[in-house]
Amino acid sequence: WAYRGGRWHARELCVALPPAADVPPQFAHGGVYVIAGGAGGLGVEFSEYLVRRYAAQVVWIGRRPRDARIAAQEERLAAFGPRPWYVAADAADPARMREVRDEIRT
Repeated sequence: WAYRGGRWHARELCVALPPAADVPPQFAHGGVYVIAGGAGGLGVEFSEYLVRRYAAQVVWIGRRPRDARIAAQEERLAAFGPRPWYVAADAADPARMREVRDEIRT
């Protein structure tokens, strides 16, 4: 239970059904996807889905320098498709994000 804004909230399980067969894919095959914080746990899992299912080129943006852990994740995902590309940048810096956008387009 959690009390927020004068109301009590409780966890509730919901049934999640897969999309109908006639629903078009949500991502483009061979597309390029930029994920801020992508080298973290959830970002890596989502990236694996994109690489495996859509042969996507994934670009991870993160504040920390590229390290051995990031390199290992890039290597692991490269076995399934395009190798993710890590760019060290602060997503809150508009000037740096313009530079990253230009790098990605190039």
